[in-house]
Amino acid sequence: MKKNRIPFKIITGLVLCAYVSTNAKEQLGAKSASNTISFTENKGQVYDQNYKPRPDVLFGSMTGNMAVHIKNNGVSYQLYKVNSYKEVVDEKTKVKHNEIDKQTIYRVDLNWVNANQNFVTTHDETLPGYNNYYFESCPNGALNVKSYTGITLNNLYNGINLHYYQKNGDLKHDYIVAPHSNYKQIQLNVQGATVSINKDGTLLLKTPFGKIQEGAPIVYQNGKQLKANWELKTNSTENTTLSFNIENYNSAQELIIDPVTRLWGTYYGANGDEFGNSCATDINGNVFMTGYSATLGGTIIATTGSHQSTSGGNTDAFLVKFNSNGVRQWGTYYGGAGYDEGKSCAADATSNIYLVGTTQSSVGTVIATNQHQGIFGGGTNDAFLVKFNSSGVRQWGTYYGGSGNDLGLSCHVYSTSDVYIAGTTASTGTVIATVGSHQAVNGGGTEDAFLAKFNSSGIRQWGTYYGGTGSDFGNSCKSDNSGNIYLTGSTTSNTGTVIATAGAHQSVHGVAYDAFLVKFNSNGIRQWGTYCGSNFNELSNSCATDASGNVYIAGKTVVSSGTVIATVGSHQFNFGGGSDAFLIKFNSAGVRQWGTYYGGADFEEGNACATDPSGNVYLAGVTQTISTGTVVATPGSYQSTSGSGTNDAFIVKFNTNGVRLVGTYYGGTGYNAGLGCATDGNGDIYLVGRTQTTTSVSIASNGAHQTNFGGGNNDAFLVKFSSNCTAPTNPTNTTPLTNQTICAGNFATLSATSGANAINWYATPTSTTLLGTGNSFATTTLAIGSYSYYAEASSCTVSATRTEITVNVQLCTGINELKNNPNQLIKVYPNPAHSIIYIDVENIDENTNVFVRNMLGQFVMNETINTKHVPLNIFDLPSGIYFIQLINNTNIVSTYKFVKE
Repeated sequence: MKKNRIPFKIITGLVLCAYVSTNAKEQLGAKSASNTISFTENKGQVYDQNYKPRPDVLFGSMTGNMAVHIKNNGVSYQLYKVNSYKEVVDEKTKVKHNEIDKQTIYRVDLNWVNANQNFVTTHDETLPGYNNYYFESCPNGALNVKSYTGITLNNLYNGINLHYYQKNGDLKHDYIVAPHSNYKQIQLNVQGATVSINKDGTLLLKTPFGKIQEGAPIVYQNGKQLKANWELKTNSTENTTLSFNIENYNSAQELIIDPVTRLWGTYYGANGDEFGNSCATDINGNVFMTGYSATLGGTIIATTGSHQSTSGGNTDAFLVKFNSNGVRQWGTYYGGAGYDEGKSCAADATSNIYLVGTTQSSVGTVIATNQHQGIFGGGTNDAFLVKFNSSGVRQWGTYYGGSGNDLGLSCHVYSTSDVYIAGTTASTGTVIATVGSHQAVNGGGTEDAFLAKFNSSGIRQWGTYYGGTGSDFGNSCKSDNSGNIYLTGSTTSNTGTVIATAGAHQSVHGVAYDAFLVKFNSNGIRQWGTYCGSNFNELSNSCATDASGNVYIAGKTVVSSGTVIATVGSHQFNFGGGSDAFLIKFNSAGVRQWGTYYGGADFEEGNACATDPSGNVYLAGVTQTISTGTVVATPGSYQSTSGSGTNDAFIVKFNTNGVRLVGTYYGGTGYNAGLGCATDGNGDIYLVGRTQTTTSVSIASNGAHQTNFGGGNNDAFLVKFSSNCTAPTNPTNTTPLTNQTICAGNFATLSATSGANAINWYATPTSTTLLGTGNSFATTTLAIGSYSYYAEASSCTVSATRTEITVNVQLCTGINELKNNPNQLIKVYPNPAHSIIYIDVENIDENTNVFVRNMLGQFVMNETINTKHVPLNIFDLPSGIYFIQLINNTNIVSTYKFVKE
């Protein structure tokens, strides 16, 4: 789910760094699991060590073994330490077990300095169920106590909200700062901990029981990340005031923070070079990654007891299995003394995993068992194909190559029986192609593409060349639900119908390299084939099929190809410049449905594509950082701006009609590239690639398998995103009433929420012109009159009904505009008053509020009426004449004048 895109947000994260205790008592009733944090309201069930109620605690939560209390003046982190256990015998079962005998509690307080006292709390999604409590602190019961996925303290400081929520099992909180509001208001006084700033900008709170870590603040403005850091002012070792510092901050401009959709991400690498080339999922939600490693030993790449726990030398292929939560199950090298690289992997219906790649290792059974081809074929490289079961035990392996140069580039499994391998070969004869196949003879160019089918026991069923007199590369293969197999790649061959069939989408070769796509049935009989290219280079790197029999190809083009690549009305009809990625959809008969460029003014390449169970299609690749704005990443995505390195990985989601739903960068400093992608049965998407980014948070999530860059020039990476798109709820107007009635010549700050969904602002119910985005929106300076603005919640591309928020602008000349309603009688006394004034109201309802205006008609304070006798603290008001108004919704029902001495 997408996070909110907001005018300005300072985001920090809380991670419990030290294990403190077990079996901590949860007084708050917050639902706490290993990956779930919720926020439970306090209805009297929270008490202190003397069993006295703590009404100052608003909400409670648990993260790990630490209780978190969100109070009316700050937040407390409560740590537990078990001093001793005692043995207890169950009276019924007579079974002995240990219970806590003595424990010590330690608390750290972060109190908000000079915060507003009358902030209003709202909540995100309500969790199912409720709890009832009967404690000494609440003998009549705390009933119907509910828990929420997140809570917001609205107007904690002027124009600043505070949102608490959880991300990937970590407690998070965002300060949401509206335009024209001063973030410097935010100050936190820390008591009970020694505070320091780590080298990575995170904040460390040291206590006798352990360490609490707060993430570094992250701020964006106009698509550019601003430098932000914590500031410390220490009065003593355990009394520190925290604040933020943001460089080049412009309060008049919109600021955003990158929202979160990443479920987890991990590095995978050690002191050598590692590339992640491909990933695949199985029916149980596990994910496999393959690539190559130049690291020679240790357990960073291969697990103890795996098929091959040490490197064979030079570079080896590797294959690693993670479960759906990112926990490594096993990993293995695969290679000998030569150069070996894993290029592609695929899982079958019983969770066996196949690996295809390229090898120069020719000795023994390191690569091949006594299978189809047990001996290295010669030349520089041979392709290889190997099968492992779900536990990582090799079932069989085979070379695939002759005396020429042979590269295994792709594999795919249909059901449990058919295994396909594709690549490029300079070899001849039946080593590559079987007699009677579609093309039994090498086409005569520098290299030909090839496609071969094996059964699950490693016995070849058929094999064919695919190429002419030029250079032909078979880069990817994928079957459909009917068992047909597609092969895509690039070719310079322009000889007749060798590549494209008559009547195909494009039967004539363009210039230089053209992409191509060809369909075979399960017996290897070609159904149709087509070029896809124009007057320069088009390279197809990947193909994918959907449940309806459609097929997609993804790749790169280096010149504007007109309608050869992009169709009229597509997502991006015009070439961006440099080189662009592309994505094209064909139906099962080879008729193009749509095609789009994907790129900006610099260089992009599409390296992989995949479809999900809903028919959406994903494009993954690499982009250079000049391509900014929304060309690559959409607003509100996981990483909406470049990581400031030379290149970033990217992944983008389209629906079946080619409408872009969401796109994101992935990367930090240095070079980053997305090389493979895959989806699982839940519609989640995995991205694999290589990275030079050493700033861990950009690549690896908290608690990931490998959170730090391993070394060498590159590490592999694997990341899992959630792309599920659910319809948002209609926005709730959270604008204070004082902001909806203003004086002429001022602007109004409006606010709305819809859980974790993005908020867009419009001038009319149907306008497509965006006024702003985020939970808060500042209008322009307004003249006398009534104005309407509309808040719309969106999740992916699904939008809810817009919520109208009105602003009434008055001249504010003072007493002449204030009128009494004889039907609503109030009494105000004493009058004049110095510190406390009392209001007696004859008739009230739950929508009535008390507001105080000054002589100019400006609101200076307000109170909610919940009783007929209302005390009002006016001590801080300057001396003068004021007017008390009773307002029901937005209607003034009564006005009364008083004097502040």
